[in-house]
Amino acid sequence: MNTFLRVISVLVSVYILVVLNSFKAADNIYPSDKVKSTFLQNVEKTQTALNELHQKATELNADKASVEALQTALINARNAFKQVETILAYYDPEGVKNHLNGAPLLSIEPGVDDMNVLDPEGLQVLDELIFSEYPFKEKSAISNLSKTLSFEFKNITKPFATYQFENTHLYRAMRTELTRVFTLGVTGFDTPSSGNALPEAKVALTNIKSIYVAYAKMVAKEDKALNKTLLKTMDAAIQYLENNNDFDSFDRLTFLKEYINPLYKQLLEAQLLLGIETPDEIYLAPMPLNYKATNLFANDLFNDYYFLKLEKRYDSPQAADLGKLLFFDPVLSGNNKRSCASCHNPEKAFTDGKRKSTAMNFEGTLERNSPTLVNAIYADRFFHDLRADNIEAQTEHVIHNDKEFGTDYHNMIDKLNQSEEYKTLFAEAFPSFKNKPISKTTLSLAFAAYVKTLSGFNSEFDQYVRGESNHLNAAAQRGFNIFMGKAACGTCHFAPVFSGLVPPEYKENESEVLGVPATKDTINPEIDPDKGRYSSGIVREEAYFFKYSFKTPTVRNIALTAPYMHNGVYDSLEEVMDFYNVGGGVGLGFEVPYQTLPFDSLSLTQQEIDDVIAFMQTLTDTTNMTSIPKQLPVMDNPELNTRKIGGEY
Repeated sequence: MNTFLRVISVLVSVYILVVLNSFKAADNIYPSDKVKSTFLQNVEKTQTALNELHQKATELNADKASVEALQTALINARNAFKQVETILAYYDPEGVKNHLNGAPLLSIEPGVDDMNVLDPEGLQVLDELIFSEYPFKEKSAISNLSKTLSFEFKNITKPFATYQFENTHLYRAMRTELTRVFTLGVTGFDTPSSGNALPEAKVALTNIKSIYVAYAKMVAKEDKALNKTLLKTMDAAIQYLENNNDFDSFDRLTFLKEYINPLYKQLLEAQLLLGIETPDEIYLAPMPLNYKATNLFANDLFNDYYFLKLEKRYDSPQAADLGKLLFFDPVLSGNNKRSCASCHNPEKAFTDGKRKSTAMNFEGTLERNSPTLVNAIYADRFFHDLRADNIEAQTEHVIHNDKEFGTDYHNMIDKLNQSEEYKTLFAEAFPSFKNKPISKTTLSLAFAAYVKTLSGFNSEFDQYVRGESNHLNAAAQRGFNIFMGKAACGTCHFAPVFSGLVPPEYKENESEVLGVPATKDTINPEIDPDKGRYSSGIVREEAYFFKYSFKTPTVRNIALTAPYMHNGVYDSLEEVMDFYNVGGGVGLGFEVPYQTLPFDSLSLTQQEIDDVIAFMQTLTDTTNMTSIPKQLPVMDNPELNTRKIGGEY
């Protein structure tokens, strides 16, 4: 090794030592090692609590004391789990979801060709069974599930003894847990029957604080004020949960504005202050969330490029403008009379206001209601039945469907090449495709670039919750709290998209079985025959529990998107709320054994229903989305130059 290389090697070694030593606490222990030590202790406590839960399950009998002992054991086990969830769910999210604390719903094993149905297991399933009316009748299931839970927890946590916890991982885990606390915790999603949501949120926040405390002295050394503010906010949030422990009356809006959002920002500030890498500085592949967003309702919380699978180099104003022209140009359809805007009218938040969209040449209708395109990109599956897994596949379904565009890419490209103006626009938008500027690829890229602009997180509610506005009417404030609490809307329409995009990772879409009726007739109601995901989705998902299952849409811009439901059966939000309030299809008397909506009445008063609607009406935002092209590109065929912007119908 020459002298120069030796010097470089020494300097690098010194730098590494300096960086590592900068993260040593006064007692010469790295903060991440302190966190790991506490975590492993909490793992042992959780294992003990799970073993105790199984013991109580085996001892269960019909008397009240036995049931209460089992319920107490479950609450203890859940609280113990919340002490390890922050880290455990970060490092092994699939293990936690599939075996420890996933939704109590049947599912299909991912990544296999055959349909393999998985029974739910874990704490949420036990929560439903143990806090049911007659848990003793489920003794066998409870005993088996509690035994499996204890076994799976031991297997999942065993490798952690050899893990090296990284600072960047721990900070990301803390911020992810904040999201989980607000979206899945205080909404009651995590605790479907026990009602233990708020005490568990308190435990989770206390655990976040214990992780941060390992870094507190280092943060204080750089910025005393930030450290003091962070600890004060954490303590205040924990105290708020202690003082306000009634689920129905809990003020989630205050909790979000005064505690969750500030902590989300302050933890990021502490991380950046210490020079700890953020995920976008480490990973090349895009992630669902923009990590440096400072608010759960920030305009830039979501990474559009992740959801669209669109590379930044292909996204430009020219590409978006071209995509907009194509969106409103009926020349793409088989009869030159229909455009994307035919079913997605900008004035109606890109829906068409019809119960079912008009089919090609007025030959009937499509099978379902036209969904909004605003914020539609924030999903991993598309269509009401989730049959398309990306925007390109969704577009292809429309293009090839005889009831919609009735054409194919070959015909579309052939017509576009008959326009010198279009050829120029494609070449300018996609200069790297010099030899073939108009192709299936560039068409898809143009559409993606335009749809990306249909993103709206600047509603009246967003501005209020971000602190950019001081006004939100009292009814809307009450409505948000009911939506996220008593009415259980927030357990399916997850914040902040208020759709079925599941937090805190936001990588997966849920569908729901609601039992939607065919008509408004409540005297002799009939369930809508459309079986949704079961009958027209992906073949390998033709599972019995997906009958009548449909993608959970966003309620953003819902004031503009009537009529509602996949079949457009309801014309008003009042009708929709009444349907939910009576218990969905089961409440109407239908046989819907796998309904995911609560079967019993939500017991909402008329005032509460009005308040929820008032809240949803504050989610309207189509800013800078509704303009249409003033003219379409000239075609070589004169007959095509009379085509109508947006299509004829």
